[in-house]
Amino acid sequence: MKFTFTTRVLMWHILLLYTLCASQLCLFDALNIVSNNAAPFGVRLDYSKLSKKQFDDIHHPLLLCNILTEEDSDSFTYSLMKNLKNELIEYDVRRDDQIESYECTLEEFINTVSDNSDHEDNMYLMNEAILDKLGKFTDKVTDILVCIRENKLFGYEDMFQYFPSNIKPSNALIIGGMGARSFLHADPYDWVGVNYLFEGEKLWTFIPPSKEVEDVLQVRRNSPDAWDPQYSIAAGYVSDVDLYKTCTNHSIQSLLNNKDHSLSTINRKYIAAAKQIGSSSPHVKIPLFESGNVAVDTSAAIGENVIQLIQKPGDLVVIPPHWYHQGTNLFTLLPSN
Repeated sequence: MKFTFTTRVLMWHILLLYTLCASQLCLFDALNIVSNNAAPFGVRLDYSKLSKKQFDDIHHPLLLCNILTEEDSDSFTYSLMKNLKNELIEYDVRRDDQIESYECTLEEFINTVSDNSDHEDNMYLMNEAILDKLGKFTDKVTDILVCIRENKLFGYEDMFQYFPSNIKPSNALIIGGMGARSFLHADPYDWVGVNYLFEGEKLWTFIPPSKEVEDVLQVRRNSPDAWDPQYSIAAGYVSDVDLYKTCTNHSIQSLLNNKDHSLSTINRKYIAAAKQIGSSSPHVKIPLFESGNVAVDTSAAIGENVIQLIQKPGDLVVIPPHWYHQGTNLFTLLPSN
């Protein structure tokens, strides 16, 4: 699928790594090494060494590294907490397929999320207004936001500048605890999405669009009045399927022994990569996921075409138009002060 960078939205993630056993850390590091050259994990490219033509020739999800310096990333997170910690925010708690909303300050949320979020009962904040208040505190952060949001990475024009202000998407701040995840969806406007991760680790699953895939996922179009009722161009696509509904830990040894035949087809390439690198650590455990929907979990069309990315701090995920995607946070978070 050919696409161009005519529209784009930015989602900023502040995911602060709290704790994970050393064996799991080693495995995920190894999976990232595999991801440099293995198709199941997309493509990881060094932005500083990538030409515009090379970038244009990539038509699938990918990771870009070396976008910002460590100093720039630290500056952003420091400014966020120093200047906006008392801002009132609304966040969601997802448990048993039900979502409840609560209010507190940004600081209270971050100080709570590390001890109160897991796969079955997770906390998730997405705010599209708060970052507009951050720019007045530091030009450096504003420059970073503008650079990525306005497609200046490769010299593309930001077409959102021509949109009426009331339907122009804003930069979104997303903070999620362990197990927090988005819905399975394709973005509105058929934009090219970008998602920068400051701290933490996140697993992304991407499924290319096709009639067969959309029938299996039972995709529906969102209401076209997402930003303003008088316009009808903002509708994206969403599915009620949760690719990460159940999470179970499996040892490399059990995978090597082929004891996990019931696992979703989406995990097959993930498992193959784990087997490739994990034979020397048979007792290391990795999380594997199922949706609980038999048609989805056994779908060859999904399993054969799925791409998964493991996003680490400093990685920018590029999301092609109309690709269905869902991400989940792999780790618990650390309170930020």
